[in-house]
Amino acid sequence: MEEVKTEAVEVEKAINHPHMENLKATLVTQKTMKECLERRLRLIDVDLSKKSEYEKNEIEITKIRTIGEIDVLKRVIYEKENYFIKYMQQFIKDLEELDKNYDKVIAQARTQAKTNTHVDNTLKSVKWDVVKTNMEVKIHLYKRLKDLMK
Repeated sequence: MEEVKTEAVEVEKAINHPHMENLKATLVTQKTMKECLERRLRLIDVDLSKKSEYEKNEIEITKIRTIGEIDVLKRVIYEKENYFIKYMQQFIKDLEELDKNYDKVIAQARTQAKTNTHVDNTLKSVKWDVVKTNMEVKIHLYKRLKDLMK
């Protein structure tokens, strides 16, 4: 039960990571912009019969540009949401693997550091207090060590 609770906390940390926070803020802004543009399309035709030909033409130009902007925003929002989902799926997979193998990989790295200078230099450069408090750094270290020991 404690393991599940810890994993939930780590996922929350990943979601609240500055990179993810920035992505979420951008998504909120883009979704708000899309809603405003859609509202513009609904409101632009109000009292159209009272407009001059020039105004009607300008309204049509505005509609065409607005529809184009909405299409671009839809695509950007879709791509960012998919990126977020894939990022979180990968983070959870990495977290599960880390939970199973981290201690073993660190032990192997310490053994190999005696003969592998790349592993030795990596271990010497690690700020262990950061690794303990930052799950993304811990995952990165884990993957880096695994890669160096292939």
